[in-house]
Amino acid sequence: MPRGRKKETATTAPTTRGKRKAEVEEEVKDNSSKRRKPEIDKKRITSDLFTKYSEKTEDGQPPVRIGPDGITTLCEDLGISLTGIETLIMAWKFNAEEMGYFTRDEFMDGMERVGAYDIDSLRSSIKSINKELKITSSGLLLVREDRSGRITGVRVVMPMALPGS
Repeated sequence: MPRGRKKETATTAPTTRGKRKAEVEEEVKDNSSKRRKPEIDKKRITSDLFTKYSEKTEDGQPPVRIGPDGITTLCEDLGISLTGIETLIMAWKFNAEEMGYFTRDEFMDGMERVGAYDIDSLRSSIKSINKELKITSSGLLLVREDRSGRITGVRVVMPMALPGS
Protein backbone atom coordinates (compact mmCIF):
# COMPACT_ATOMS: atom_id res chain seq x y z
CA MET A 1 0.00 0.00 0.00
CA PRO A 2 1.43 3.42 -0.94
CA ARG A 3 2.47 5.75 1.84
CA GLY A 4 -0.07 8.40 2.88
CA ARG A 5 -3.10 6.30 1.94
CA LYS A 6 -5.29 5.02 4.71
CA LYS A 7 -6.38 1.44 4.82
CA GLU A 8 -10.08 1.20 3.98
CA THR A 9 -12.27 0.06 6.83
CA ALA A 10 -15.97 -0.77 7.07
CA THR A 11 -16.76 2.85 7.94
CA THR A 12 -14.58 4.42 5.25
CA ALA A 13 -14.99 1.89 2.43
CA PRO A 14 -17.29 3.02 -0.35
CA THR A 15 -20.63 1.23 -0.61
CA THR A 16 -22.05 0.06 -3.90
CA ARG A 17 -23.42 3.54 -4.55
CA GLY A 18 -20.16 5.26 -3.76
CA LYS A 19 -21.31 6.44 -0.32
CA ARG A 20 -19.57 5.73 2.89
CA LYS A 21 -21.32 3.61 5.48
CA ALA A 22 -21.66 6.59 7.84
CA GLU A 23 -23.39 8.62 5.10
CA VAL A 24 -25.81 5.78 4.40
CA GLU A 25 -26.61 5.41 8.11
CA GLU A 26 -27.23 9.17 8.36
CA GLU A 27 -29.56 9.05 5.35
CA VAL A 28 -31.53 6.15 6.87
CA LYS A 29 -31.76 8.06 10.16
CA ASP A 30 -33.05 11.19 8.38
CA ASN A 31 -35.68 9.19 6.46
CA SER A 32 -36.95 7.45 9.59
CA SER A 33 -37.37 10.76 11.42
CA LYS A 34 -39.43 12.11 8.51
CA ARG A 35 -41.91 9.24 8.91
CA ARG A 36 -42.65 10.02 12.56
CA LYS A 37 -45.85 11.81 13.40
CA PRO A 38 -45.32 15.50 14.02
CA GLU A 39 -45.28 16.65 17.64
CA ILE A 40 -48.59 18.00 18.90
CA ASP A 41 -48.35 21.56 20.20
CA LYS A 42 -50.66 21.05 23.17
CA LYS A 43 -50.20 24.58 24.55
CA ARG A 44 -51.27 26.10 21.22
CA ILE A 45 -54.29 23.80 20.98
CA THR A 46 -55.31 24.69 24.54
CA SER A 47 -54.79 28.39 23.84
CA ASP A 48 -56.92 28.14 20.68
CA LEU A 49 -59.60 26.38 22.74
CA PHE A 50 -59.55 29.23 25.27
CA THR A 51 -59.90 31.76 22.45
CA LYS A 52 -62.83 29.81 20.96
CA TYR A 53 -64.87 30.01 24.18
CA SER A 54 -63.68 33.39 25.48
CA GLU A 55 -65.54 36.66 25.54
CA LYS A 56 -64.69 38.72 22.50
CA THR A 57 -63.30 42.18 23.18
CA GLU A 58 -64.55 45.16 21.23
CA ASP A 59 -61.19 46.91 21.13
CA GLY A 60 -59.38 44.00 19.47
CA GLN A 61 -57.40 43.11 22.59
CA PRO A 62 -56.63 39.45 23.34
CA PRO A 63 -59.39 37.65 25.24
CA VAL A 64 -59.10 37.77 29.02
CA ARG A 65 -61.69 35.27 30.21
CA ILE A 66 -64.39 32.80 29.33
CA GLY A 67 -67.78 34.05 30.47
CA PRO A 68 -71.19 32.43 31.00
CA ASP A 69 -71.91 32.14 27.26
CA GLY A 70 -68.54 30.47 26.65
CA ILE A 71 -69.02 28.14 29.63
CA THR A 72 -72.43 27.16 28.25
CA THR A 73 -70.94 26.39 24.82
CA LEU A 74 -68.01 24.53 26.41
CA CYS A 75 -70.40 22.36 28.43
CA GLU A 76 -72.47 21.65 25.30
CA ASP A 77 -69.33 20.63 23.39
CA LEU A 78 -68.25 18.41 26.29
CA GLY A 79 -71.72 16.85 26.41
CA ILE A 80 -72.19 17.75 30.07
CA SER A 81 -74.93 19.58 31.91
CA LEU A 82 -74.27 23.21 32.77
CA THR A 83 -75.75 22.53 36.21
CA GLY A 84 -74.24 19.07 36.66
CA ILE A 85 -71.45 17.80 38.86
CA GLU A 86 -69.03 17.72 35.90
CA THR A 87 -69.16 21.52 35.62
CA LEU A 88 -68.38 21.83 39.32
CA ILE A 89 -65.48 19.41 38.90
CA MET A 90 -64.12 21.53 36.07
CA ALA A 91 -64.44 24.75 38.10
CA TRP A 92 -62.79 23.05 41.09
CA LYS A 93 -59.86 21.65 39.09
CA PHE A 94 -59.39 24.96 37.25
CA ASN A 95 -59.36 26.83 40.60
CA ALA A 96 -62.02 29.23 39.31
CA GLU A 97 -62.31 32.22 41.61
CA GLU A 98 -65.53 33.55 40.12
CA MET A 99 -68.59 31.42 39.37
CA GLY A 100 -69.31 31.23 35.64
CA TYR A 101 -65.90 32.55 34.55
CA PHE A 102 -62.46 31.17 33.74
CA THR A 103 -59.54 33.53 33.31
CA ARG A 104 -56.86 32.59 30.78
CA ASP A 105 -54.52 31.47 33.59
CA GLU A 106 -57.24 29.43 35.31
CA PHE A 107 -58.13 27.71 32.05
CA MET A 108 -54.57 27.05 30.85
CA ASP A 109 -53.31 25.90 34.27
CA GLY A 110 -56.46 23.86 34.87
CA MET A 111 -56.16 22.06 31.55
CA GLU A 112 -52.55 21.20 32.36
CA ARG A 113 -53.52 20.15 35.90
CA VAL A 114 -56.07 17.61 34.63
CA GLY A 115 -53.81 16.46 31.80
CA ALA A 116 -56.02 17.77 29.00
CA TYR A 117 -55.31 19.87 25.93
CA ASP A 118 -58.45 19.54 23.81
CA ILE A 119 -62.17 18.78 24.18
CA ASP A 120 -61.77 15.00 24.01
CA SER A 121 -59.00 14.83 26.60
CA LEU A 122 -60.90 17.25 28.89
CA ARG A 123 -64.03 15.08 28.62
CA SER A 124 -61.99 11.99 29.54
CA SER A 125 -60.32 13.76 32.46
CA ILE A 126 -63.62 14.98 33.88
CA LYS A 127 -65.11 11.48 33.61
CA SER A 128 -62.08 10.02 35.36
CA ILE A 129 -62.26 12.56 38.20
CA ASN A 130 -66.02 12.03 38.46
CA LYS A 131 -65.42 8.31 39.12
CA GLU A 132 -63.59 9.33 42.29
CA LEU A 133 -66.60 11.31 43.46
CA LYS A 134 -69.81 9.84 44.76
CA ILE A 135 -73.06 11.78 45.18
CA THR A 136 -75.06 11.11 48.33
CA SER A 137 -78.39 12.53 49.43
CA SER A 138 -76.72 14.90 51.92
CA GLY A 139 -73.93 16.19 49.73
CA LEU A 140 -70.77 14.96 48.13
CA LEU A 141 -68.75 12.10 49.44
CA LEU A 142 -65.25 12.25 48.06
CA VAL A 143 -63.88 8.72 47.94
CA ARG A 144 -60.51 7.37 47.04
CA GLU A 145 -59.35 3.79 46.97
CA ASP A 146 -55.80 3.29 48.20
CA ARG A 147 -53.39 0.59 47.02
CA SER A 148 -54.65 -1.94 49.56
CA GLY A 149 -58.22 -1.56 48.34
CA ARG A 150 -59.48 0.43 51.35
CA ILE A 151 -61.83 3.28 50.60
CA THR A 152 -61.43 6.49 52.54
CA GLY A 153 -63.84 9.38 52.32
CA VAL A 154 -64.34 12.96 53.30
CA ARG A 155 -67.89 14.32 53.46
CA VAL A 156 -68.41 17.74 51.95
CA VAL A 157 -71.87 19.10 52.65
CA MET A 158 -73.42 21.15 49.88
CA PRO A 159 -76.76 22.45 51.16
CA MET A 160 -77.22 24.70 48.13
CA ALA A 161 -77.13 21.63 45.87
CA LEU A 162 -80.09 20.11 47.68
CA PRO A 163 -83.53 21.59 46.99
CA GLY A 164 -85.34 22.86 50.08
CA SER A 165 -82.32 22.81 52.40
